[in-house]
Amino acid sequence: MIREMLSPAVTSDGTSFVTVGKRVLLRIAQECDPTQEQCREVFFNVKKEFPLVVTGFYGLAAIATLIFLIGLWRLFWPAFLASRRKDLSIGRIIRNIKIVVRDGVATYKIFKGDLYAGIMHWCILWGMVVLFIGTLMLTVHEYLVAYLYGIVYVTYSFIMDLFALILLIGIFMAVYRRYIQKHPRVPTVAQDGLILLLFFLIAISGLLTEAARIVATNFPPFEVYSFFGYTIAVVLKSIGITAPEQLKYVHLAAWVFHAVGAQGAVAYLPFSKLRHIVFAPINMLLLPDAPRGQLLAFSNGGASAQTEEEDMDVEEVPVKSTVNDFTFRELLQLEACTVCGRCTFVCPANATGEPLSPMNVILDLRSHVHEHYGPFSTKTAEQLPPIVEDDKRITPDVLWACTNCMACVEVCPVDIRHVDVIDALRGALIDEGTRVPSTVTTFLESVYQNGNEWGSPKKARLDWAKDLEVPLIKKNKAPVLYYVGCTNSYDPRNQKVARVMVKILQEAGVEFGVLGKDEKCTGDAVRRVGEEALFRELAAANIKKFKKFNPEMILTTSPHSYNAIKNEYPEFGGEFNVVHHSELFYKLVKEGKLQFKKKLNYKVTFHDPCYLGRYNGIFDEPREVLNAIPGVEIVEMPRNRENSFCCGGGGGRMFMESKVPERPSEKRVKEAVSTGANVVVVACPWCMSMLEDAIKTTGNEGKIVVKELAEIVFEALGIEE
Repeated sequence: MIREMLSPAVTSDGTSFVTVGKRVLLRIAQECDPTQEQCREVFFNVKKEFPLVVTGFYGLAAIATLIFLIGLWRLFWPAFLASRRKDLSIGRIIRNIKIVVRDGVATYKIFKGDLYAGIMHWCILWGMVVLFIGTLMLTVHEYLVAYLYGIVYVTYSFIMDLFALILLIGIFMAVYRRYIQKHPRVPTVAQDGLILLLFFLIAISGLLTEAARIVATNFPPFEVYSFFGYTIAVVLKSIGITAPEQLKYVHLAAWVFHAVGAQGAVAYLPFSKLRHIVFAPINMLLLPDAPRGQLLAFSNGGASAQTEEEDMDVEEVPVKSTVNDFTFRELLQLEACTVCGRCTFVCPANATGEPLSPMNVILDLRSHVHEHYGPFSTKTAEQLPPIVEDDKRITPDVLWACTNCMACVEVCPVDIRHVDVIDALRGALIDEGTRVPSTVTTFLESVYQNGNEWGSPKKARLDWAKDLEVPLIKKNKAPVLYYVGCTNSYDPRNQKVARVMVKILQEAGVEFGVLGKDEKCTGDAVRRVGEEALFRELAAANIKKFKKFNPEMILTTSPHSYNAIKNEYPEFGGEFNVVHHSELFYKLVKEGKLQFKKKLNYKVTFHDPCYLGRYNGIFDEPREVLNAIPGVEIVEMPRNRENSFCCGGGGGRMFMESKVPERPSEKRVKEAVSTGANVVVVACPWCMSMLEDAIKTTGNEGKIVVKELAEIVFEALGIEE
């Protein structure tokens, strides 16, 4: 009666948006007649013939929702307890919406790393999201405002069937990837099969429900827009399922399967890997406003160096030995893990047999959190056990294996910062002081006593330049401070690089100076092994020294020093214009201040240092310099630029022993040899040391040599030694 009074002229040709708009404004949901208009009954025969089933559905929905909320409460609880440590910002959340759109909505990082996986994930994600939205729209239509009529309905039907097809394509792709192809990157466990089966049943049962309804209503012509369900309906008719009594129970069975499957998925979500659907966008929204190269493992303490004082006091460093020491964001990111295995697959330590799996570190820490810090735990903060234990999931050997190459962070589709977690736990081991490799202790003592990692005296810092006219910046306040670095100052092979750098700068007319014996380690490796207090002392001293001479530019050949000064020091009040020598060479070549006179018949491959490339996005400059040199041919290794394979020297590994059969540097040398190049060019002193040693241990002497970018440039300039 209400329908007749408010909309008496609804016919099959009443499909305009104006007509639909009138219904939206004037009508509540009413039963529809598909013989008279383009529409459908929401529950079809279930509501009429089996009202108790509908009641049971509502009860099931309530139970599923309750389980879902309890599951979410269990996952959020530890993070809420940590919320007193402030690392949230409304402004940051607003700025990070673009990351959610890029990595969450568009799944950019998945497509970037693996096109097949990107298509597969997109199909499953958006298939389920659109079908869920469609269900919500149907609920609004049934209980609030009726609007699924005419052109709106047929458009709705087409989109729903299209995304049901898209979902099934994604499911079949996932089944192929996991169970037929058995991709080595993909860790397949029982719940993967359960999730795929659940999604499959939801899609198929929904389509079968639609098909039974179409047959029962004698194939209304407009239902052809429900192309998938219509096709299944034709199949049902062809096999003789046309009797009303048959269709009634086929529709009921399919509807029940669909309802139970959908509610089961809702209830199961927070207890499965599907939790990342909720937590991945949250993690992206909470990502800190920090450069990629800045280590955040110790940043929540709020300490800063007192660079104006002669004796700098460093506030107490926050140590993260138990769950209670982590922040809201750090704990919440653990729940975002998709268990895709990408991080472990690209990890150089894992690839060479070390016990480290970045994915397992995240998952094991997550398990530890819920075991000891969940809502039902009775333990106080003082009773929480340490995270790193020899007989537990995360052992010291796992943590010390990390090279800090950031490959895991680069490929993580949900932007988890694995390196921060690992280095924070290293800091707890350093603070404890008993499970630290002896070689790490040795180099830390050397840095503390001598200001360098090599165990050499301070007075020998300028020995590499004995017969060169190298000006000290304190005597000549030059615009450029050449920060030589520990390795170039003390390692005989890398001292050659420091020497040619001086000659190149002089050839280009660059006015520069060095600190000489006053130069100290920047503390990159010190911080990365977890000795934060010593790092802050070094940072304070260096910042004060740099500010004293106030150079226009700080030049360095070490990506580790570059990253520390550029990305770590600003946290402690040190804002400087720091330039890597590859950037300076590029600029000088463009300006015509470096003229290459000698043709070099080299076939070279450039090894991207992690701290230069992945950390700071410097990929093109060194290649452009090499391209400008006559006779140089560049060939790329399979893993290059942001996908470069680490030499194994970062994260303090330069000063640790390796017991694996094949080190990362040895894998990298074999990769370089496979290109046919006779020179592998590096732009990092640690890469130089690691790869040169690996050439010897792999028996490739005479096949390929390592040259620093500065050495290639120097040679091409034709300057006499």
